[in-house]
Amino acid sequence: MLSRGLLGSVLVLLGGLVVSTLPRSAPILEVEALADLRGAEAGRMLGLAVVLTGLGLLAAAWLRLCREVGTARGAEREEAVGLVRFATVLWSAPLVLAPPLFSRDGWSYAAQGAMTHLGISPYEHGPSVLSGPVVQAVDPRWMDTITPYGPVPLVVGDQLAGLTGNPWMLVIGHRVLALVGLALLAWAVPRLATWTGVDPALASALVVASPLMLANGVGGLHNDLLMAGLMAAALVVAVEHGWAWGAVLGGTAAAVKAPGGLVCVAVALVGLPAAATLTDRVRRLAGV
Repeated sequence: MLSRGLLGSVLVLLGGLVVSTLPRSAPILEVEALADLRGAEAGRMLGLAVVLTGLGLLAAAWLRLCREVGTARGAEREEAVGLVRFATVLWSAPLVLAPPLFSRDGWSYAAQGAMTHLGISPYEHGPSVLSGPVVQAVDPRWMDTITPYGPVPLVVGDQLAGLTGNPWMLVIGHRVLALVGLALLAWAVPRLATWTGVDPALASALVVASPLMLANGVGGLHNDLLMAGLMAAALVVAVEHGWAWGAVLGGTAAAVKAPGGLVCVAVALVGLPAAATLTDRVRRLAGV
């Protein structure tokens, strides 16, 4: 099961090198075999077939994981949650090195970070003000579009751009943010599930380890994953440690992407006196 999912992720990575948009100056394009595949329609179709095969293997491994953890009982449930987390790490690892898959948004993140590092506001200008490798793979539709994101990805992008101008390395750096969001979900989802009487291991498998999450959130590299992780963590922290800390995390989610601030409504509700009984019950279940 685990090895099948890992093989699937590796195939998605390899096929993605053929079908994904890459900067024209990317050194990997100097590999003659890869250039030939990317330059021929049959080669691109082969790359797409490899990606789809990889996704199929991931889906098969994930379904087996869901069946396995769904049958866990008693003390086995905690071990099952650990198995889901291990599978998620294992299956995500190859995708960390991949170019942005199924979307060019990751290249836009790299360009916006470079703009911030140069003192150019991404809230006033699009990536078209830049030149060179960092904008070669940005989707033309977004070249003159200002960023819709908050300051968190821009600050991180600024720091990354101070370390390297290589757009692929910048993309990998932004993937760290996505992985932080995934880790927050892996921490928060079992707790949320326990509160509502849902199997925490199965909930984790459905939310954290699914092929959609890995392919879109990690491979596709979207800031929404960090935002969602912060939102889930904000709700858990608000209940277990008080609304103020939950509000801090909710505000951070909004600083990634504005809709993330909506979780502050839930944070405020669990802080009301009417929610005190529910909050106390949840804290007892959580052991805090």
